[in-house]
Amino acid sequence: MRRFLCMATLVMSVAAHASPASADLVGSGIIGGTFTEGDSGVVALRTGEEVFCSGVLMAPDVVMTAAHCVAVTRNLSVLVGSGPAGEVIPVTEVHLHPTYVPATLENDIALVRLERAVADAPRWSVISLEDSWEGKPLRIIGFGKISREDEGTPMKHTGSAVLAGLQDTRLSVAAGPSIPCFRDSGGAILLSIEGEEFLAGIITTGSVDCTPTAMAYGTRADVFLEGFITPYLEATASEGGCAAHGGGQGAPGGPVTLVLIGLFVLARQSRPVLAATPRPGAP
Repeated sequence: MRRFLCMATLVMSVAAHASPASADLVGSGIIGGTFTEGDSGVVALRTGEEVFCSGVLMAPDVVMTAAHCVAVTRNLSVLVGSGPAGEVIPVTEVHLHPTYVPATLENDIALVRLERAVADAPRWSVISLEDSWEGKPLRIIGFGKISREDEGTPMKHTGSAVLAGLQDTRLSVAAGPSIPCFRDSGGAILLSIEGEEFLAGIITTGSVDCTPTAMAYGTRADVFLEGFITPYLEATASEGGCAAHGGGQGAPGGPVTLVLIGLFVLARQSRPVLAATPRPGAP
């Protein structure tokens, strides 16, 4: 039986710019993917007017991304939409994982808070991954390049990949035929179970050559949910809603509550699925 636990909203992400210590490890962009006008839970990260990474909405005013994207970058904002015509929202706070290691990209995960809430923010559930799922198809989403040589306007793309393996905090992604490239870091890695998509993790690293024969890697969402993601969502919600530092206004909020809402049969071998639910007053 799979247990569904309520959390406060959603998760999704993609990254591309690395800190200097990890620049040789990181790739990002959807090679072999297609343009998408949907998947509004995936946003672009910008420094100034330049798109450099991707991210996933965890709450109407919180985005999850790769720590290497935001560890040193300033003048941050997110672009909501599929291209340059989307809504731009400033970032007011960056929360890096406390044990993030730039040299190795260990615990390469961060949460950023927005000046105001994203309207109609979508919600995905975070799924607890199983070793037996190696070989299952994945869907990846990001604002990365469609080739290493691509210098066009960053647009949101999606493509199919394969779960190639699981480690303690990471997952391996093989082309199927798509693979991440530059600017995809922080983007979403989704896994489908019985026709429903769940968040498996965010894109973190890949080949700098952006070739479909290379392996890419992601940060698992499930292992960081209880100790990192949920506490931050609860803390920001208890501060008075989605309004972030700097005077942004958002939906009224309150503490996020973990609630057991039901048991559903999804497969013989079961693992908990951690589901996202809106904060009080959120869309």
